Amino acid sequence: MRRRDFVTGVVTGVVGAAAGRVAWDRFGPSRPAGGMLPEDARVSFSQQGEDIVLYHALRDVLKVER
Repeated sequence: MRRRDFVTGVVTGVVGAAAGRVAWDRFGPSRPAGGMLPEDARVSFSQQGEDIVLYHALRDVLKVER
């Protein structure tokens, strides 16, 4: 590997990471004041929130703790 290719890759990676950080800070999810999420907040990994519905069905209806 030539030194120029290595340096080009490093610079490209740094610039890309910086651009991603700027975009995340500017357009990323908004957070409540203080950066704290409500206690009952959940992160969903599905398209329509099916996992949240299932979580609440298990916890609230069936009383499954863990």
